[in-house]
Amino acid sequence: MDFVFGDFKKENKTDKMNLLMELLRDFKKISKNDVSLAGGKGASLGEMIQADISVPPGFVILADAFEKFLKETDLNIEIDSILDSVNHKEIHTIENASEKIKSLILQAEMPQDIAAETQKFFKNLSSKYVAVRSSATAEDSASAAWAGQLESYLNTTEENLLENIKKCWASLFTPRAIFYRFEKDLHKQKISVAVVVQKMIESEKSGIAFSVHPVTQDHNQLIIEAGLGLGEAIVSGEITPDSYVVEKQPRRIIDKNIQAQKSVLSDKEILELSELVLKIEKHFGFPCDIEWAFEKDKIFIVQSRPITTLSSRPFIRKFQKFFAREIPLVVMEYWHQGEYKELYKILNRATHFNPLFIRNQNRLTDVFYDMNNPDTALQPLFDYFKNNPNRFGLLVEEFGVKQKEISKLLDNFEAESFSKLFNAIAEAWGYLPIWTQFGSTDKKDIVPDMIETSYKLRDQFQEIEYKVGEVLLSSIKTEYPKLKEYADVISAQEIINNKIPDLVELKQRKNGFVFFEEQILPKITKEEFAKKYQVVLVDDLATIGEFDPSTLLILEGKMIFVAKRYTNPFEASLRVKSWSDSLEKELGFGYKAVVINSDGEYFVDSESENKITEVLKLKTIKDALDYIGKMYDLKNNLLAKITGKNYSKIEQDFSALYAYFFIARRISENMYEKSNSKDRKIIESWRSDDTLFEPLDLYNKINPQNDFNGDWSIVFNNGGIYRIDKKLTWQEKEAEEVDNIIKGKTAYPGLVRGKVRLITLKDDLNTIRDGEILVTNMTTPEFVPALKKVAAFITDEGGITSHAAITAREMKKPCIIGTKNATKKLKDGDEVEVDANNGIIRILK
Repeated sequence: MDFVFGDFKKENKTDKMNLLMELLRDFKKISKNDVSLAGGKGASLGEMIQADISVPPGFVILADAFEKFLKETDLNIEIDSILDSVNHKEIHTIENASEKIKSLILQAEMPQDIAAETQKFFKNLSSKYVAVRSSATAEDSASAAWAGQLESYLNTTEENLLENIKKCWASLFTPRAIFYRFEKDLHKQKISVAVVVQKMIESEKSGIAFSVHPVTQDHNQLIIEAGLGLGEAIVSGEITPDSYVVEKQPRRIIDKNIQAQKSVLSDKEILELSELVLKIEKHFGFPCDIEWAFEKDKIFIVQSRPITTLSSRPFIRKFQKFFAREIPLVVMEYWHQGEYKELYKILNRATHFNPLFIRNQNRLTDVFYDMNNPDTALQPLFDYFKNNPNRFGLLVEEFGVKQKEISKLLDNFEAESFSKLFNAIAEAWGYLPIWTQFGSTDKKDIVPDMIETSYKLRDQFQEIEYKVGEVLLSSIKTEYPKLKEYADVISAQEIINNKIPDLVELKQRKNGFVFFEEQILPKITKEEFAKKYQVVLVDDLATIGEFDPSTLLILEGKMIFVAKRYTNPFEASLRVKSWSDSLEKELGFGYKAVVINSDGEYFVDSESENKITEVLKLKTIKDALDYIGKMYDLKNNLLAKITGKNYSKIEQDFSALYAYFFIARRISENMYEKSNSKDRKIIESWRSDDTLFEPLDLYNKINPQNDFNGDWSIVFNNGGIYRIDKKLTWQEKEAEEVDNIIKGKTAYPGLVRGKVRLITLKDDLNTIRDGEILVTNMTTPEFVPALKKVAAFITDEGGITSHAAITAREMKKPCIIGTKNATKKLKDGDEVEVDANNGIIRILK
């Protein structure tokens, strides 16, 4: 009996220890599957350690410990009772409940076993200071953004460790967290909280990073914010950090906003951190919001969570046509397998390609490539060898071995070798994009030997690759003589698995099919395929190396010129976001495509312009006045925020300001003539107000934008905003255009003749002489002294409520607005007749 009793006692002690171990757990023993135990933060930190990402050491007091605490102190019943009394629409009931619950938790004593084990784990960290953070079990999911609802306590010592843990437990019941729970309909779900305890590193610099730009929502951009010391000051908004925008493909820094004389991060550190951010995004499979810190030149990731504020707009992939030729299905298979799977392995997951094959009824197959997807971008292929120069030679040797293996199989081919030959060519095909791209590149930073070697390898392999296709096709015909005429639409996998489709299916394939990501799709048109799989197919034939998103934009749809004014990339990106996302929030849709270039030319897609025009025609003058009111309210809020150096959501606010202006202007132009004198005065006063965009001027004064030289364009297309280093422009010719006549709208009638003075910059206003005809994109209040001198004025842009139109009526001077091209057709000294009675400018000489 003693023996049994002794064993029982030993087993009981072990069970108790196991129970304790389940109440606390080291980061190293946690993964992404442990959200219910460790909460979002805890599971994320553990998962990153599993992925060999540098994370400061620590442990998690699991959610079970909190439940044990509530049960042993009998607080669970009291808390449920208090929460039942909450009406979340009455804030005082939330505040009262919060005070009661937090007081109960903070006054209760922590169970001795939890306290003792916590202190033991703390000592194992060998750190004087730790960060103690709440980690809710409903936290950091894509649908419930708990970030900021709970609490963090930095520089916690052994003396206040247990107290701060209880504060984290209590933070589950702050007024904000209780409201959030009811607002998101989570109040009936079981929500618990774990507590992350993490060693504080002595960071020289730290900050946050978003693997997708949260403002532009461009999936090809990430943004890093950096400051000296602890990153918490950035998260809380206490300091204004440096910010760096990094383009993913090609990997490069495209924008810097530096607050002091010296950048917090060097270019090398920015790019090094970018690689780590992308590694985390790739590992988790979703865009991430990351807190990071540098200690002794080593990067540590303090936490990572999903970005929950991105638009749910679906990502539409664009496929550009590169080839059109006869290709048997078996060749399509190894072509795709080689570039999609094998290349991915060869480059250690740096990138891969995704060829799409569309077989037409005429037997020709169009081959398309995924162009705008960062996962299948070209630049990482070059970057991989730049970072791993020794790999090139090793791959050349590997390819030589593969080539010999294929030659041997071809020389001794038998039907039983079909599978071996197919796999061998698929593996070898994975190397071909490397030889093709390096062999045809004009990049100056590529070693000439690499270019020459690649060219030779690609050239030598062509004979083998064609022979393999012929042999495999011939083998199918030999094995299935009755299906000879269908051999080119039978797949290798169907041969290998002896699952040949019936004749009906094969006949359907003969009439055309799509081979996409290992799927054979018969009975589907190009249009049906594009719609079903949310892709855009660009049929204009491109050449190798032409991976340029601007090409796709130019080839799609019709872009029309709508405005011209001086701008910089920062302001242009705000305007582009305004005309896309912000208009969508207000109207239910925005422009599908917007381009603003370095000349200040604004282009939009004609389909959206027509749709917006029709919708705004249905609005009333009251709608215009409402938006004017919203604009002034937002303007005042922005001024207060900027003066107080509160830059949270600043770019979204600027974009909304532009959207309110856009909508109010367009409605008032439609309704001005029909409105009463009181409303007209409000509109005219608003359009003449040169303080409307004062917040932007103030922001630029405090945060000077870089002086951008050279050509650039900010583009919104396919749901993303990006910048390219070229000037996109669309020169439209009006159908009714005559060489010596320009047409526009009459702002104020009259007939005058005179010499043109072309003004594109405000700095040139002092060149205007009495009696000249002013030609400009659009006037602003700064033009008024000059307008008093001129006989008439002409603008490219504007409606009847534009500054030029209102000023013309006040001054009673002939004015023609909205010509679109007067600044392009006219030059200084041209003699013109301004017939503002009919909206016509005649070029005399």
